[in-house]
Amino acid sequence: MIAADALWQVGGDDTFDLKLPRDFVFYERSFSHYSRGSIYCSVMYIDDNKTSQISYNETQYCILSPIVLSLNEFHTIKITRDESPGVVACSAIVLIYSE
Repeated sequence: MIAADALWQVGGDDTFDLKLPRDFVFYERSFSHYSRGSIYCSVMYIDDNKTSQISYNETQYCILSPIVLSLNEFHTIKITRDESPGVVACSAIVLIYSE
């Protein structure tokens, strides 16, 4: 499953919530964070913890530990972007699991 969000307007932030069911088996939890635009572009947070900070035309991805995305509780994923016109910020959580 891929849960993704994008931020197109100038400045600000956007969030989405995600809950991993306890009765699923998770083989991988990872994220991807992309930004296009100015020198300082975008920050991604998971539960108010800075997970990724990227700049001009950069992509960052990483495997997340089970502690970061624990089971059976809601997690808030937030992306921010700067005030420059033409900046785009995107984030995605990727989960490989079986029911």
